[in-house]
Amino acid sequence: MIKYYDVPQAKIHLVDPINNQLYTWTDNKKLFDNRVEDPDNEMFRFYYWHDTLYCYSQALNKSNEILKIKIPINQIKQESVSVGSFYESSTNWWGILIGILTCVVIVFGYRYWIGRNKKLEIESNNDMKGSTHFTKQEQIILQEMIKKHEEGGVEVNQFNELLEISHKAADNQRKIRNEVVKSLGIKLPTLTNLAENIIRNQIDEDKRSYRYVLTNEAFELLKEKGL
Repeated sequence: MIKYYDVPQAKIHLVDPINNQLYTWTDNKKLFDNRVEDPDNEMFRFYYWHDTLYCYSQALNKSNEILKIKIPINQIKQESVSVGSFYESSTNWWGILIGILTCVVIVFGYRYWIGRNKKLEIESNNDMKGSTHFTKQEQIILQEMIKKHEEGGVEVNQFNELLEISHKAADNQRKIRNEVVKSLGIKLPTLTNLAENIIRNQIDEDKRSYRYVLTNEAFELLKEKGL
């Protein structure tokens, strides 16, 4: 806000830097004509505070009373006339172009980052699913060990019948059983977080035979998972 005298009236310039506009208000009511002359306190004679303009003026009568004039800034702006731009605007096309390119890079970078993380998450889930994807033989044996857990597990002969390998030679039967048990031993920890899930117990009645049985902890965890 700039106040000056343009005889015969006082005028005020209002600057709107955001919208780049300059307004001029004319003191048509001559409110500031008889201002108080006090060079020592010039800065306090005319000032604005918050949203109001204040000015001390001498009354136009014999009392010489000092008047305190208050005019809201909004009123001054409403009564003002726009006289044009306050400063010359020059378009910085390079700056605009750089800003647009920066925004594009940020947007595509963010989308790439989101897509990459999603891809890694999918791959991780697929790896997990792959590591716990049981073959048909493994499913049959695992279900039977869960079913027969309370009975002490699955005997070797039952194991061979379930895998339909009873007709094979003993060495081949043993090899197939070991491969199935070994594979289950690798995959089950991803479900139970247990290092040991299957144990082999000898049968008291026949020391030459044994049963495959889930550990109690593995059995309870697999039941909780609905297997």
